[in-house]
Amino acid sequence: MNVALLLGPAFSAAEMKGKDLAGTKVELIAAGVVGGAGTGADVLGDPINSICYLANALGRTGDSLPAGSLITTGAAAVMQPTAYKAGDTVVAKFDGLGELVVNIAADAKM
Repeated sequence: MNVALLLGPAFSAAEMKGKDLAGTKVELIAAGVVGGAGTGADVLGDPINSICYLANALGRTGDSLPAGSLITTGAAAVMQPTAYKAGDTVVAKFDGLGELVVNIAADAKM
């Protein structure tokens, strides 16, 4: 399902304090059409749950997460693979957190 991992800007712990990640709405828009939508609750009830699971599982084996680790929590929204044309735009909107915009440079099937 994953073709690429695109990273937006980092947020500090202070910036994320009090954010309702489970309630955060996510929309995936490809070539102007909403192709997928969901909320953070679609990731094990809350994206933080997947991070806690990972940290606890590593702890049981005596391992840990190094500081600065990049952790992907899972998909809050999924859309069907689509053939894109050069010039198409794909947007991931995260309510209250911003959006990530990708401009397709060449024909591609994702």
